Amino acid sequence: MKPAIFLAAMFVFLVATTADSCVVFFDDFNAGARPEWGHERGDWQVSSGAYYAPNYNWNYQPYSSITSYPDLTDFEVELDVNNLLSGGVALRSTYYGGYAPSGWPLNGVFLVTGGGPGTWDALYWVIIQNGIFGPDLNKVDGLGIRHQNVHLRITVEGDLYSAYVKGSPTPATTLTTNAFASGSVALFAGWSWDMPPYQTFDNVSLSPVPEPVTFVPFLGGMLTALAALGRRIRMTCRRV
Repeated sequence: MKPAIFLAAMFVFLVATTADSCVVFFDDFNAGARPEWGHERGDWQVSSGAYYAPNYNWNYQPYSSITSYPDLTDFEVELDVNNLLSGGVALRSTYYGGYAPSGWPLNGVFLVTGGGPGTWDALYWVIIQNGIFGPDLNKVDGLGIRHQNVHLRITVEGDLYSAYVKGSPTPATTLTTNAFASGSVALFAGWSWDMPPYQTFDNVSLSPVPEPVTFVPFLGGMLTALAALGRRIRMTCRRV
């Protein structure tokens, strides 16, 4: 293989594999919760290698963010939800404390798992702005996930939020909104109905989505781009 072709192939390979290998945060809770969890609201606990919070009333929902990454833009988060009932994942969220009309002093896009009576088997999105809840958005029901152990993968790229269930390559539900440009990832616990046993979280991983890299057609440009990509990987994909 000619050197230029080989370098081009290596360039494409590195670009294609960087996003899949760049996990910057992971917690399986086998040794307790990592110190990066914020525990902003609620009595979060670890039991049997899983993370949960005893559920309170609607006006005091437990919430815990990954504090080491408060300004995420484009990213992917994966996690296991055990005994799925009610709760979910907050995306590009901000906790500002104090009082809010709804009791949730938060901003963010929330993927709700389960829900309440009539929506136990659902996934849907809720946008919270300055503590004010928007309507349920793009709800998908009848997923057969209630009381199941479910793997979720959520991607946030630009204005598009996508939620994938049980390893499916097709999102179960998506949302397009420009409400927030950045924020943190957080877990939240849901309603107190039908509990305990509580919904728990496990194997939480976070990966930033790299910006697209333009293909460089010339040998010199390839070398420069490969060097820059190497620096980018070292800066972005630090050890977890």
